Amino acid sequence: MRTKLLGVPMDVGTFEDTVKTIQHYISTRSLHNAVIVANVHLLTEAQKNPLLMQAFETSSLAVTDGMPLVWLAKKEIPQAERIVGVDLMHALCKTGARIFLLGGVEGVAEALGKKLSQQYPNIVIAGTACPPFRTLSEKEEVKIIANINQAQPDILFVALGAPKQELWIHKHKTALNVPVLIGVGAAFDYAMDRLSRAPRWMQACGMEWFYRFLQEPRRLFKRYAISNAHFIWLVLKQYLGLPRSAK
Repeated sequence: MRTKLLGVPMDVGTFEDTVKTIQHYISTRSLHNAVIVANVHLLTEAQKNPLLMQAFETSSLAVTDGMPLVWLAKKEIPQAERIVGVDLMHALCKTGARIFLLGGVEGVAEALGKKLSQQYPNIVIAGTACPPFRTLSEKEEVKIIANINQAQPDILFVALGAPKQELWIHKHKTALNVPVLIGVGAAFDYAMDRLSRAPRWMQACGMEWFYRFLQEPRRLFKRYAISNAHFIWLVLKQYLGLPRSAK
């Protein structure tokens, strides 16, 4: 069910329904379906970035990752569930789809492709690519798009970090003849055990972000300090009935 959380379009529902919807896109060969797996950071970034807000508005699905978003959504839609990128990736791999893995540090996508092939015998790894973290030239972008189209995947998993991956998908989705394009953030690192998931009790109480912060404090301090404070302020303004931005 599409609604708005703090002014950002979101599709709130269950994990099972999300997987079924994505499978429907694939089975009907519906193209260019961007799926955003949104956490607090991405939601607050959309408040400041018109292009990212446009990516949400034109997405086929924008689902709730992060317990604070689920708690917020449950006020309107009680069946709201948390949908984590790495969990969604594994669930879709079980369906035996053709997969293309884009992103991660050098070698990770290729290694992950081999690991997923062992875990899910029915899966087809159509291709992998690890572009450099710098801004790509137009020629490099064209080559990546051509390689993906030639591979003919059902699903393109993009792990370039948020919001870079969402903006990349938004920019290129119509040029990609792919049914489903999903930004999965750190899912490649989780799947390869380069990062570890928080204990279940921390996931349930909305503290997985803190566990992640402990693993990468230098890289994530600024992101969490700003986005979490901004999120709390936005929730307070909504509760108090104040406008989201000054006119």
